This record gives sequence, C-alpha cells and structure tokens, in this order.
Amino acid sequence: MRSLEYEYAVLEWNELLHQYGITGDAVPRRAFIAQLEAKVAEIDSHKRANIFGQNYKKWEKNDRDWGTGAPVAVILLHDADGTFGHKIAEYWVLQEQMSEEESQKYANFILDRKNSLV
Repeated sequence: MRSLEYEYAVLEWNELLHQYGITGDAVPRRAFIAQLEAKVAEIDSHKRANIFGQNYKKWEKNDRDWGTGAPVAVILLHDADGTFGHKIAEYWVLQEQMSEEESQKYANFILDRKNSLV
C-alpha cells in the first residue's frame, strides 16, 4: 500500500470515508524527482550559501527572543562533497520555488521529501 500511495501516487487515503481511493491524475515519483533535480541543478554553490545565510537569519529570529543583546555566531560548514548544499537547495525549491500548480500536482511527495531532508 505504501508503495502505491507514496511511490506511484495511484492511491490516496480518504479521511472522511476511512478508506483508500484511486487517484485520477496520478504522477509517478520519478517525474517529481526529475523536476526537483532540474530545479536544484540551476542553483549554484554561491546561491546555496546565500539561501542558507538568509534562512539562518529567519530561523534565528523565529526561535529566539534575545532582548537587548544578541550573541554573535560564526558558522563554518565543511561541505566538501556538496551534500549539505544540495539538501538546502532542495528544501528551498520545495518551500519557495514550487508554483501552486506544481504543489498540487506533487502534493503526495513534497511533505515526504521535506521530512527526509531535515
């Protein structure tokens, strides 16, 4: 069932009826991954670093109320193989760059993919 629901997107759970139903316009996971990878490939390492910097500031503001004085943090990340940068780019694409149409089309996969990146 998991494979049919998450891998092939041909089934979806109907909470109201408490049963699975066949999805009319199923999109395979490989189509989602291919489109995601194409978008991520357009983001170079410099842009990935900027995405991290901008989002780190947002996370810091959302998670902390420092009052009058905020500590200064310097972060050095060693990402020799680019894995961390790739995950940042993927998450950013999923969070910020998907159109409404793409978000609906790939809704079965987006949340699962975001959760695998964190």
